[in-house]
Amino acid sequence: VGGNKFTGTIPSELGLFKSLTILSFDGNQFIGTLPSELGLLTSLTSLSVAENLFSGTLPSELSLLASLTYLSVSSNQFAGTIPTELGLLTSLTQLRVYDNGFTGTLPSQLGLLKSLWGIGVDYNQFTGTLLSELGFLTSLSHLTVNDNQFTGTVPSELGNLTSLTYLDISKNQFTGTFPSQMKRYLELSELSLSNNNFVGTLPSWIGDLKDMTSLRLNHNNFNGTLPPELGNLISLTSLGISHNEFSGTFPAWIGSLENLSWLWLEDNQFTGSFPSEVQQNLDLKHICLFNNNFTSLPEGIENYSPYFCS
Repeated sequence: VGGNKFTGTIPSELGLFKSLTILSFDGNQFIGTLPSELGLLTSLTSLSVAENLFSGTLPSELSLLASLTYLSVSSNQFAGTIPTELGLLTSLTQLRVYDNGFTGTLPSQLGLLKSLWGIGVDYNQFTGTLLSELGFLTSLSHLTVNDNQFTGTVPSELGNLTSLTYLDISKNQFTGTFPSQMKRYLELSELSLSNNNFVGTLPSWIGDLKDMTSLRLNHNNFNGTLPPELGNLISLTSLGISHNEFSGTFPAWIGSLENLSWLWLEDNQFTGSFPSEVQQNLDLKHICLFNNNFTSLPEGIENYSPYFCS
């Protein structure tokens, strides 16, 4: 029944349809809580109630759906904590709870879901440190925990996630230096650490992550000069290092990143002339250089709109 304009609540009688394997209420205007009787649909392999107006807490009875491989409750108004019983859903490959009002810490039982390759818990109000048990989920390729209230350092156990291709931990309150465990993420294509409280210099091993297409470190407290090994990331299409404390001259070798089209540098402490090679060699769609100490800027830079800066 996805993609319609249905309203009202989900009837508890739905639990009588025990042969159902796929159930989707996506993209409607359903309200109320999810009936606990959904736990009777033990043949379900896919359950999605995304993009509605559901509220209340998630029923723990969902843990009875032992065959479930896909669960999405994203983009609703759910609240409360994630039931620990979800750790029983060991067949799950995707878990999406993003864009709700969930609170508390992530249950350690999520570390039991070793078939997962995708987790999205972003845009909620989760607190505490990031779950170290996520390091058990070695099949993970997508992990998004952005836009929450996580604190502390990134757990060293996350270094076990060597299959990650997409990682977004932005807009939290993480601290510490650039997480050294990420040197093992050799398949990573997109990484965002933006809007946290990271400090220190960028490690030289970042140049080993050669599948990287997007690197966003904006709004932290990184400092020092940019390591020349960044020039090894020849697949980069976007580089965001704005609102940090980077210093020194801006390296001309950035101009060798021929796929780069987005470049955010504003609000740092770069000095000297901005290298002409960057503008000459790259087909930049957006570039932001404001609030540095450059002595000269590329001709026509005033044509780049500051509204695209972050």
